[in-house]
Amino acid sequence: MVNHSKTICSLLTPRGRGAVAVIALHGSTANNVLDSCFTPANGKPFATQSHRKIVYGIWNSTGEDLIVFRRPSQSSKLAMREGKDPAKPQTTSPPARQEPRPPDDSRRLEAPQTPANKIESFCFEVHCHGGTMASKSILEDLSSAGIERLPPLQFIQLTAADSIGEIWKSELLFALSQASTKRTAEILLCQLSIGPVAMDSIAAEIEGNHFESALQQIQKIQQWAEFGIQLTQPRIVVFCGQPNVGKSSLVNSIVGFQRAIVNEVAGTTRDVVSQSTAIAGWPVELRDTAGLRESENIIEAIGIQKARTEIAAADLKICVFDASRSWDESDGGLIDSINPDLVVLNKSDLANQSDVQDWFGRIPDAIVTSAESGKGVDVLIQQIGTRLTPNLPDPQQAIPISADQAARLEESATILSASPTNGSQSERNAAAAEALERLLKRKHRGTEITE
Repeated sequence: MVNHSKTICSLLTPRGRGAVAVIALHGSTANNVLDSCFTPANGKPFATQSHRKIVYGIWNSTGEDLIVFRRPSQSSKLAMREGKDPAKPQTTSPPARQEPRPPDDSRRLEAPQTPANKIESFCFEVHCHGGTMASKSILEDLSSAGIERLPPLQFIQLTAADSIGEIWKSELLFALSQASTKRTAEILLCQLSIGPVAMDSIAAEIEGNHFESALQQIQKIQQWAEFGIQLTQPRIVVFCGQPNVGKSSLVNSIVGFQRAIVNEVAGTTRDVVSQSTAIAGWPVELRDTAGLRESENIIEAIGIQKARTEIAAADLKICVFDASRSWDESDGGLIDSINPDLVVLNKSDLANQSDVQDWFGRIPDAIVTSAESGKGVDVLIQQIGTRLTPNLPDPQQAIPISADQAARLEESATILSASPTNGSQSERNAAAAEALERLLKRKHRGTEITE
């Protein structure tokens, strides 16, 4: 629940250490709070420098040198495009004489009204040192001054203009701040100029009662929902197999350091060991699991059950075998039960050629590796990247980048599909208004933003 009379703030940059942290403020008291917390280097009060977009100075409580950047909110930008000064009260001309309303069936569809919880005026950004303590101190000072701190996505959504394209853009900006690889950041950056235009085009088709065209556009975007969501959520790659086949060694070899404990004793890994990395530019979380076997050891049995749970939920399952031993029937049973996406024959440095050929005869597309020497690890990495993202959208294709965006598109499409093609104009207008409202609905972690 957000009180629109309050000034709000948020840390927009991701958690952790970085070069620069950005804290945004928005609301009627932001200017005065900054005036009390921040001293410009030119010695003049901050509140008197409304003509300056960028002001350098000192944060009073910490003594840190930083920059305060003043920028108009999205709604203020729209006002300026119309030739209005958002800082001045607007005068309105007397209403023109209105013609009699047409019959109910032909009334023009009205756009959804601006919600009461929108927060107007200018937005400020404090650019400080990227360390966690610097931003924490500033946020504590702002909180002490009565400013409400919000999660970044909720802040961005509340300060966005009330058009479908602008809301979509605000969510893209949040996703961009969460991007963990250069490749995903580049895709999201391109979406900033593609997605909002596509959504405004859909809105225009709906307002014009061109439901079939709007549906086609929505469906074209929807087919890339899984791809878009995974731009900011790492894909889960699970390494599984029998004990002591080298799963932990392979994970260590891929990430480039010893993340998992390695020992010749079977059953060393008893819990799920995770490590975030990037493969082919995609964020990935590698998970090393306990060896699969029957065990009377309670702790190991719990680890094995966790392994099976991870296997069931994985985006990519990699089953690892020891190529230095001969195939037996239990190997076939393991493959049948797991149904892996990739099969790896590890420890090839210890295997003889006849054993490797026997494995290949049974699993022709297996990847031969040696975690010890590094042989075949590059092939495994390449295959992981290919299997995770076999298809890529056209560079100019709009894509949903969150489960919430995908759900809103689905809800809108359902309403448009259910609207009778031979219905009255008022019925189609009502369907259009509801479909637009579904696209405008904004949530943060399942909680709708309302006053």
